[in-house]
Amino acid sequence: MRILGFTADGGQLVALACTEGSAHVVRRALVGEFSWRVHPVRCCVGTFGEDFAHIPCPTDEPVSVHRQCLACSGMDDAECIFEPRCQDDPAACTCLTTFKGVPHVVYLAFHGTLPKVGMTTRRRLGRRLWEQGADAYLVLQDCGDRATARSIEKQVSYVYKIPEHRGHRETLPQLARPVPWPQIESRAAELRLRLEGQYPIDRELHRVAGHPIAQPVGGTPRRVPSEGVHRGSWIGCKGNHLVYRETPRSDRLDSGSRPFAALKLSDLIGRRVDGL
Repeated sequence: MRILGFTADGGQLVALACTEGSAHVVRRALVGEFSWRVHPVRCCVGTFGEDFAHIPCPTDEPVSVHRQCLACSGMDDAECIFEPRCQDDPAACTCLTTFKGVPHVVYLAFHGTLPKVGMTTRRRLGRRLWEQGADAYLVLQDCGDRATARSIEKQVSYVYKIPEHRGHRETLPQLARPVPWPQIESRAAELRLRLEGQYPIDRELHRVAGHPIAQPVGGTPRRVPSEGVHRGSWIGCKGNHLVYRETPRSDRLDSGSRPFAALKLSDLIGRRVDGL
């Protein structure tokens, strides 16, 4: 089976997959014991039409950073979507075709007490924060276009020293403890005070619900490569990490405990998985 994506259903993580070259999408709830062998090559997941009907990539194009090849994405230049050239060189900008007139927002997301600044389309705000594994967020400013939102995002990051990204070495250790809501509220209030003179920042902190995982998980998961064999029992998912408790292995010293591991969810999309 090839993984096309993931979704949450009733508090459980569900993998969306298809057989090679098939348009039929199957759903697999990731619960209980499992044994996977993940193949090394990522390929384009194709496109999704009306009612999420799947259209396989006609060339099964290998991909690296993005889940779709350029032909299936419908974009002339995927990089322009993530770093718009509208303001520097409007004639060279390709994201205008996709995002012209689409409202965007710049937000502060909180991973525990760790803030980050980001931007997305207004309609995808809730989904985007869920995908990133944020616990809470504040809308910093509404914007009329993508280039303005990106410009403000970079400005906030540079001037106020708020990063645009939080890595797994920062986010995975937080799964070992409960979400620290009082401390997050305090951190949000501190940043609101710093930013409110410059931006129309939210007065209320919004919590992100629906992460299919219960904190604390019992330990800090270690990030493991996607390619290879994985065996254990599913714990859940938060943001870009799929967490499981490993089955003891003959090539590792048995310490009497079952360590936790985390797979990079976005890196699984487009890979073939035996045992799914």
